[in-house]
Amino acid sequence: MRRVSSALPVAFLVLTCALALSQTASAATWRPMRALRLMVDSRLDEKAALFVGEGGTMLAVPSAGDWAYVIWVKDGRAMAVKRANAGPADAPVLDPAKAKGDAVSEFRKAGADIHLKHDAHDLWLTPTPPLVGEVSLAQIQFQKPEYKSKAATYTPDAEAVRFIRSVDDSVEIVSFFGSWCTVCTEEMPKLIKTVESAGNPRLTVRYFAVSQDLKEPHEALKKYGVSATPSVLVFYRGRELGRIVEHPEKTVETDIASILKRAQD
Repeated sequence: MRRVSSALPVAFLVLTCALALSQTASAATWRPMRALRLMVDSRLDEKAALFVGEGGTMLAVPSAGDWAYVIWVKDGRAMAVKRANAGPADAPVLDPAKAKGDAVSEFRKAGADIHLKHDAHDLWLTPTPPLVGEVSLAQIQFQKPEYKSKAATYTPDAEAVRFIRSVDDSVEIVSFFGSWCTVCTEEMPKLIKTVESAGNPRLTVRYFAVSQDLKEPHEALKKYGVSATPSVLVFYRGRELGRIVEHPEKTVETDIASILKRAQD
C-alpha cells in the first residue's frame, strides 16, 4: 500500500508534466505563413498575421477587431476565437484542439482562395503574388521567412568570408532569384549569411526577384543576360568578374571568393 500510495503523486506529476509539455509543443507549432494574404471586406489587411500549424491548420489574425480565425482546411471548417485567447499576434499560443469560439457563418473554397464570413465581415485568404522586380532584403525576409531562418543556421566557410571581408575596393553582387524557386530557397540564405558575416562596407548587394516564366523583370534580365535562377553576378570596380548560375561549384561563399581573386591576376 505504501508503495502504491507514494507512486500515485509521482504518476500524477509525470502526467501533469506530459500534458504541460504537450500543450507547450502544440502552442509552439505555429509558423509564419506568407504564401497567403488576408483580405477583409475587399481590402488587403497588410498588417494581418497568418500562421500554419500541424496538419495544415491555419490561424488568421486580422490587424483590427476582436476576432482571430482557426481554419481546418482539410475539414472544410473554421472557427472564430477571441483574439485574447489566441495569444500575441506575433507568437500565438492557441491550441487548435482546445479552441472554443463561434463557428463562421460561411466557409467556402474557390480554387486556391478561402472565403469566410463572420460578424458581418467577408474574409478572403488568397495566394500572395510572387515577388517580381528589384526588392530589398527586408522584403525578401518578410515574404520568405524561411530564408531568414536558414541563414541564421548556416555557417559559411571562414576562410572565404575573411577574403571577402578583406577586399578593399568596390564590389557589387547582383542576385537574381525566384520566390517560387526551390534551389533559391537553399542557396539564397547562404548568400545572405555570407554577406552579413563578411561585413565589408565596400560590398553592396542588389536583389532581383524573377517571375516563374523568367520574363520579368524584363529590362534587368536583358541587361545582365540572365536566363536561370538563382544567378549571382559578381562585379569588381564595375566590371563583371564572374557569376554563379543555379548551383555553386563548391559553396556560394567559396565561389564568390574565387571570383574576386581574379581581380588579383
